[in-house]
Amino acid sequence: MKLAVPFFALFLLAIIGCTPSTDRTLPEDEDVRPVFLGFQMIESSSLEFMPYLNRSQLTYRDASGNSFVFFAKEPVYLDFFTNTEVFPDPTNEFEEAHYNYNADKYRLEFLSAATGILLQFELFPSICDDPKLEDEDVLIDQLEVSVRGFLSSGQNSIPVPLMTFATATQVICSDDPNVSKRRFPEIELIEETFEDVLYVSHDLGESTFEVFYNKQWGLVAFRYQDIFWVLDKTQ
Repeated sequence: MKLAVPFFALFLLAIIGCTPSTDRTLPEDEDVRPVFLGFQMIESSSLEFMPYLNRSQLTYRDASGNSFVFFAKEPVYLDFFTNTEVFPDPTNEFEEAHYNYNADKYRLEFLSAATGILLQFELFPSICDDPKLEDEDVLIDQLEVSVRGFLSSGQNSIPVPLMTFATATQVICSDDPNVSKRRFPEIELIEETFEDVLYVSHDLGESTFEVFYNKQWGLVAFRYQDIFWVLDKTQ
């Protein structure tokens, strides 16, 4: 199966730079301070962090040499969506600041039919740190990585997303105390060597979920309980 993804990427690049009007209509709330950030489109340079545009499938393998193939689903591009992110109001501890903006979003998914596991990658402008009521240069492109389909021993879905980082700085956007994060200049994962790898480990109480990602290859590995799958660079 070969998807027409390269055409889709060209279409995405062609429309970057167009700026639709911003909807500023919001319900009034006495305990909310609205901050309007306007419309933001994805920077073309951020697409380099989604190295999947010419890929119809991804193959991962474990330490025993077993292979797991993920096939690309149809890509999704949303040219206009509305979002609100909530932070404390720095001028009033009893109020919230709601940052409202419109943006575009790009989503790619790969599904392993044999295991039911879905890899999801979403690229969109968002807020990484508390803007403290600033309304300029607040939105930055972020890549969100999710691995869906795993259940805990209690049959609860594993929390997602598992990694979100700013593409311009490769800084992990998370202040969750249960999340450990670092950046490896080089790391070997089941006999495969990868450079400049972002790493996130989620403490789920009964276990951890680890994600490894870099610009060149994308999601290079993930580990949960007895599953440790690494991208096969030869496939």
